[in-house]
Amino acid sequence: MNALDLPNRVFSTEFAKAFCRKIYGHRINKTTWANWRSWTGIPFRQRSCTYEQLCFLVAIAQIRGEDRNLGKGFYPELSRPKVRALAEDPNFQERMVSGIRFIDDSAIVMGRDAPRALQLHGVETSLRSLYRNVPNFSAQKMYQLNELKDKAIA
Repeated sequence: MNALDLPNRVFSTEFAKAFCRKIYGHRINKTTWANWRSWTGIPFRQRSCTYEQLCFLVAIAQIRGEDRNLGKGFYPELSRPKVRALAEDPNFQERMVSGIRFIDDSAIVMGRDAPRALQLHGVETSLRSLYRNVPNFSAQKMYQLNELKDKAIA
């Protein structure tokens, strides 16, 4: 994967939330997630985001994670220029690319995206049949694509 390919990619919001949860280091409250999404310009029910929006979300998660770790009990006001500066920082972009490359190379997929990913690997299945065939399947969890392939075919 080339860094030039990323601006053209579309990511699911479930992937973005899992990525942000990892950076933030804690569970992300539903209201908090809605606020972060509105800050990035992602409409309420939209299930996808651009690379730029993903970077903005992860930048917010990193700033809020650092604020939370200070242990003050309150969060300072976020400033759009500070978030944008972090999201556009070359070191931050490099970490984003390496994180996405790791997930792509590991063949890790979000549960909600599993039917599309399996279809690309020649397995026709639906989300409903994954719930039926994979024990404790959840659309919000991440899975190894190979494990899902074996269970979806069985």
